[in-house]
Amino acid sequence: MQPQNVPAWARRTIQRASGKTKLEKDERQNWRNRPGTLKRAKHLRANMTDAEHLLWSKLRRKQMNGRHFRHQVSIGHYIADFACLEIKLIIEADGGQHNIDKAKDEQRTRWLESRGYRVLRFWNNDVLQNLEGVLEAIRLATLR
Repeated sequence: MQPQNVPAWARRTIQRASGKTKLEKDERQNWRNRPGTLKRAKHLRANMTDAEHLLWSKLRRKQMNGRHFRHQVSIGHYIADFACLEIKLIIEADGGQHNIDKAKDEQRTRWLESRGYRVLRFWNNDVLQNLEGVLEAIRLATLR
């Protein structure tokens, strides 16, 4: 039993040692699913690029080493093209717009990596013209 005068952060630390708490789950949900981001993710799922559509056809239904991937996943105020939350792996299929604002992509990658995610980026052209090479890189990443 914990004393009542222990600060909240210490109670969470003590509870964390004994397993996940409802509070931690709620906190995780809050940073992962921000209201505006969910609406945008739904819009993006309905409007896939050709490269995303092709890649999704190979990642869905646990086709990649039995890993469950999601498409257009809200993580914080960012949306990942594809994510395997089980192993914290994010796959990005980048079009020409990502060539213009590289600083935003780098900031986004740093933020995701600071939360334990690995980010793999592929150009849409690579997905469309070298799908087997892209899938092999993803397959190797799912083995780690």
